[in-house]
Amino acid sequence: MADKKKEKVVVTKVKVGDVRVKMDTAGHLKVRPRRYRLTLQNESSMRPRISFTASRGVMIIGSIVGALVLAVIGALLLGTTPLRSVLPGYLKRGQRSELYVMSEKIDSLNQESAVNRAYIDNIAAVFSADVDLDSVRRATEEALAATTLPLDSLLATSQEELDFVRHYEQRERFNASILSPIAAEGMIFYAPVSASPLMESVDATGRVTLQLPASSPVSAMYRGTVVDAYYTPSQGYTVVVQHPNEFITRYSGMATKLVDRGQKVKTGERIGLTTPSSTEDSKRLPVTLEMWHNGTQLNPKQYVTF
Repeated sequence: MADKKKEKVVVTKVKVGDVRVKMDTAGHLKVRPRRYRLTLQNESSMRPRISFTASRGVMIIGSIVGALVLAVIGALLLGTTPLRSVLPGYLKRGQRSELYVMSEKIDSLNQESAVNRAYIDNIAAVFSADVDLDSVRRATEEALAATTLPLDSLLATSQEELDFVRHYEQRERFNASILSPIAAEGMIFYAPVSASPLMESVDATGRVTLQLPASSPVSAMYRGTVVDAYYTPSQGYTVVVQHPNEFITRYSGMATKLVDRGQKVKTGERIGLTTPSSTEDSKRLPVTLEMWHNGTQLNPKQYVTF
């Protein structure tokens, strides 16, 4: 078999239209793949600074790789630098602690609102006669009656306490007799009760005990702040009011209190009610009025007329 001689292929360049192509001796066109050129030039001198060419595939791959690199760089910047604060929904520095404090305040306000609502509902129920005024006192008396301990077994007064009180009264007796009327100058005390007492008594310490008609109001002698309000089976509700110039008044024997601890009261404002008419005569409590100045007990009748 004779060897065939390899034909020499001659490639010539021809121009077809505006495109220059290569053509071999067999008449086949050899078209070069389309390429793209990217040139960066100086706008002032119009001289190219950077110029390179690439095919379509290279351009597509380069664009994808560039987009991925930019995405990674952007994610790193937003994740590790303060630029993440520009993202919607991201909490800036200090906003998280502010939101926590505000949530605590809202929770406290909701709790305070619930307490005030329960207090208002209780007052409304009392005025509408839906709640028995003596229900709390009777429940307390029944609970105390069930115990075997005497009422004052845990509150016994020691001899040292009695000696201290006696020594303090003797030391302050002269100062109280002079300074108390001076401190009361300019203060007009209001009568604590408007009803005429059925019975009245004053003990050696100046404490005034009054037997008042049923459901009679008891008023504050002077403006001040309620520093204590509590209930005991033997004396009912007791309210203590702190007045200006170191005066303190205490009202005991009320079946219902109309004020609470920390509340501001005005002169003549009602702070409680006496035992209602539905209670038995033997269980009606007398109202006891006390007045103090700088730790010394005074006679309220020397400062106000009942």
